[in-house]
Amino acid sequence: SILNCINSTVAYNESRYEGDGLYCSDSSIANIYNSIIWTEVGANVSLDQNNSRNEIHINYSDIYGDEIGINTNGGIVDWDFGNISLYPLFADTANSNYQLQLASPCIDAGDPSFDLDPDGTIADIGAFYYDQTDTIAPTIALTNPTVLSQFGTEDTLIVEWNADDSRFLSWAKIYF
Repeated sequence: SILNCINSTVAYNESRYEGDGLYCSDSSIANIYNSIIWTEVGANVSLDQNNSRNEIHINYSDIYGDEIGINTNGGIVDWDFGNISLYPLFADTANSNYQLQLASPCIDAGDPSFDLDPDGTIADIGAFYYDQTDTIAPTIALTNPTVLSQFGTEDTLIVEWNADDSRFLSWAKIYF
């Protein structure tokens, strides 16, 4: 069988067998992309020891224990591009909230050839993307034009301001 695991999160799973996150047997092939497999007890990924034809290909994923934490048992492991082994900074594991926090190393760390996240940034690793849309308007102070400036209908008005945050502004509406 072939498993394509894309933008998935497997966290703190427990198995009575090897491979608390993923277990491959019977000549399986697993392709893991932009996914988190994170269990801090036991092996996260394990290939069946009775069948060395199992394969796993991992790209742009966050795997606890890195490549050395995978029980290969003679199978094939392709630890390809962009993989990390850093705590994903889940929002609240005690309440099974596996969304990412702002400082997560999984944000914008997914495969750059994949579709962008809904917020227009590079794909995140894991099932839940971190929304980087700035929903809080900055406080601005107009530096030009001055309060006493007058303009006619044919005049061009250039507005300059200083904002209190470092976010990129892609559009604005000005009312006065």
